[in-house]
Amino acid sequence: MSKDDFLSDETVKYACYASLIILSEAVARLSKEFKQKYENIEWDLIVGFRNIIVHEYFRVDWNIVWDVIEVNLPKLKKQLELD
Repeated sequence: MSKDDFLSDETVKYACYASLIILSEAVARLSKEFKQKYENIEWDLIVGFRNIIVHEYFRVDWNIVWDVIEVNLPKLKKQLELD
């Protein structure tokens, strides 16, 4: 899906939005030991992102959401697969 397609599809945008909230909620509940095992991951930024998109619901920057999906999630996946 292109960025333009993403930005114009409300269903996809909000499905991704909800998935990112769930992902970041899960990160907030990870054990300290797990986070220490992957200390190269910026866990606080993931949780902080959740706080922003939940509390600033009417001001979500969909370009940032797109970047998180396209850049940050693949990077996070790769970091977790290294072990």
